[in-house]
Amino acid sequence: MTEDQFQAELFAWAWNAFPHARRHFWAVPNGAWFANKIIAKKMQATGVVAGVWDIHLYWLRTFYIFELKVGANTTSPAQNL
Repeated sequence: MTEDQFQAELFAWAWNAFPHARRHFWAVPNGAWFANKIIAKKMQATGVVAGVWDIHLYWLRTFYIFELKVGANTTSPAQNL
């Protein structure tokens, strides 16, 4: 299973299991768009920052962030706070 597949399954599960929280969690696009220079420039111009963790959850006045990894994947130096 790839990281993208895992994230998709996680979101499908959370969306269905917690319908009352659907607008409280979201993903941040920060990865494959670097392959296309035009999209990369647009994403950077609109505020996408490299190294931001994958999933954000705001629940009960608390903000949580999650970085998903599958297999031997590791965090980038920008993600190691």
